Amino acid sequence: MTMKPISLFLLVGACTEVEDAPLSWDNPWDDMDRDDDGWERADGDCDDHTPSIHPGATDLEGDDADSNCDGVDGVDSDGDRHAESSDCDDTEPTIYNGAPEVGWDGIDQDCDGLDLRDYTLVTTGGFHSCALGSDGHVDCWGADEHGQSTASTALFVDVSAGRYHTCGVTTTGEVSCWGIDDGSVDDAGQVTGAPTTASWDKVAAGALHSCAVDTSGNVECWGIDDGGMGDHGQTTDVPAGVFTEIAANLGHSCALDDSSLPVCWGIDDSSHGDHGQVTNTPDSGEYTQISAGTHHSCALGSDEKVKCWGVFGGAYDFGQVRYGPKSNYTSLDCGDYHSCSVSVYGWLYCWGITNEGPLDYGQVRYWPGGDDYQQVSAGSFHSCVLRTNGTIYCWGRDEEGQSTPPS
Repeated sequence: MTMKPISLFLLVGACTEVEDAPLSWDNPWDDMDRDDDGWERADGDCDDHTPSIHPGATDLEGDDADSNCDGVDGVDSDGDRHAESSDCDDTEPTIYNGAPEVGWDGIDQDCDGLDLRDYTLVTTGGFHSCALGSDGHVDCWGADEHGQSTASTALFVDVSAGRYHTCGVTTTGEVSCWGIDDGSVDDAGQVTGAPTTASWDKVAAGALHSCAVDTSGNVECWGIDDGGMGDHGQTTDVPAGVFTEIAANLGHSCALDDSSLPVCWGIDDSSHGDHGQVTNTPDSGEYTQISAGTHHSCALGSDEKVKCWGVFGGAYDFGQVRYGPKSNYTSLDCGDYHSCSVSVYGWLYCWGITNEGPLDYGQVRYWPGGDDYQQVSAGSFHSCVLRTNGTIYCWGRDEEGQSTPPS
């Protein structure tokens, strides 16, 4: 069969310009009230099929229905998206179960029943301990016969507990000390002799003296300076130079100079108390922390290795030098007869006296397990460690409450 061709004609006509009509993307259902509850979707009705669900409706918690369309199953008066059962204050949107907690403000933001008491530093002395709160205030506990645990009400950036006194650097750069000030044999001016200028950065409280380093790296020490048996130059023999860290204990002081090397001064007379804790400092390497014990000293290297020197043999050798850790540490402190360090993994290691004799109160034998530690302080017969959550754990001698931190 023969098909006839079909001709296609393209008709081209004149085009008339017309004004574009506006486009509308409004959902036509938004202007309807399909469940006849008096609320349209455009007015916030989150379920226009159920008359009992609309803004302002009674919302019963636990029925798996957001009856009042506020995004929460139950009443949420403060709009923090937490119903009353998980909100201990439904009038304040910053307070609910699991909210970020602000320390020391007297408010329980996370509804755990407690205000956060988080610390940033802990320090141990002879028979007392102190800690620096995240808000700058200082808490002390333990022996207080000389007022060493009656902390100043100022705000601080650093604090150090000594034998019978405590010193801190305030937020305005002043040194403030409190404790023994009674003219007794143990009062060597370690409180009253504190500098009065206001440019200090760090402070270290020893037994009969204290030292501080200012923001320019200058060191000043005060306390015992009577030429008597306890005076070994730990106050007066401060070397010249620029320093970054400071430490003090019974008969000597130590610092890190601007080349990151340890420099110590004090007992160096070959007497029964001189064990090389001053003269045997390392002469090479780079160090970030320094600490002074009674008969030994230690420093933490930038390579995270611990280096100790001092007593080696004799009646006061309890392994303070011989048994120190080797590497991977970030925090270090020396006590009278022991030392402790926190590793990069968060666990703790202590070494020194373990002979169960009259000087052993378990300051080494009873150190806690765990891997959530960030800073440690070793005292005369006890130690305290700061956890990563800002809380404190102490162990060792505790007859004055020095190992019982505030809860």
